[in-house]
Amino acid sequence: MTAERLADGVAVYRDGRTVGAVTGADAVLWVDGVLPEPAAATRWLFLTGARAVDARGAVVIAHADARPGVGAAFADQVRIGLGGRDVLLGWVGRGTSAGDAVAWVEDARVLFAGRLVAAGRAPDVAHGFPAEWRSATLPRIASFRADVLVPAEGPPLHGAAIDAALAGTGAYLEALTLSVARTVAAGQTAEALPRAAADLSPRFAGLAAFADRLPANVARAVDLLTGDDR
Repeated sequence: MTAERLADGVAVYRDGRTVGAVTGADAVLWVDGVLPEPAAATRWLFLTGARAVDARGAVVIAHADARPGVGAAFADQVRIGLGGRDVLLGWVGRGTSAGDAVAWVEDARVLFAGRLVAAGRAPDVAHGFPAEWRSATLPRIASFRADVLVPAEGPPLHGAAIDAALAGTGAYLEALTLSVARTVAAGQTAEALPRAAADLSPRFAGLAAFADRLPANVARAVDLLTGDDR
């Protein structure tokens, strides 16, 4: 597992997944996981989306649509006091699901964005809302003007890399939606996957998980465009 300090009391740990830790004088807020031997001050585990993780005694907090009925839930936003430091947990719009949320460490200008921002990897749209994600959610994420953005997959992003990841995520979502929309409009939904593969491959085939995620992403886009989005 690799560790990276992002700011005073803010760190990420990566071993194929990304776990964040925000430390205050009285408590620690973990993001999307807890290390095997957490400090005694651990109080919270924030999930940026639906995750199956071992809370290790921490109180789980997530958006109500991500983990209904488990731990503490919020609908819009909530501030968590850690002792001399507050962290804002907030819903910024639908993306990979209806329940994605971010953690904003304002004093360090670090944003934990979960799977809402994909860097070097195809977005996961299997249960998502690509049009809203691109047009509304990504601009809200950009409005934080974070110095460091932490995606759920991949290393933390700094400076111009944040803008590039936001633009890249939006470009993929737009290309996916436009390709599937053309197929649906032509009444050829059975051709949606090969058409999307042909349309998107020239620009996006180099993204990690591109081929693996494309079938589910296309199926979701078809369902949304045909009204079968249960």
